[in-house]
Amino acid sequence: MNELEQALYKTRGILPHVCLELDLDPSYPNSLQECSSCSLWLKPTQLQPDLDGMPICRDCWTWYGE
Repeated sequence: MNELEQALYKTRGILPHVCLELDLDPSYPNSLQECSSCSLWLKPTQLQPDLDGMPICRDCWTWYGE
C-alpha cells in the first residue's frame, strides 16, 4: 500500500482532506474503495455488491443484508 492508502485504510477519511494533510495531489493512485453505506475505505476484495450493485462491506451486509 502506498502512503495515501495507508492513511485511508479502515477509516472514514475524506479523500481531499487526507491528500491535503499528506501534501499529495487528489489524483494520487489509490486502489481502495469506499463502502457505499458506511464510507469505510477498504480493499476492493473486502467489499461485495448489494442488490443495487453498490459495493458494501461485510458489516453493512450483515446489518442491512441484500
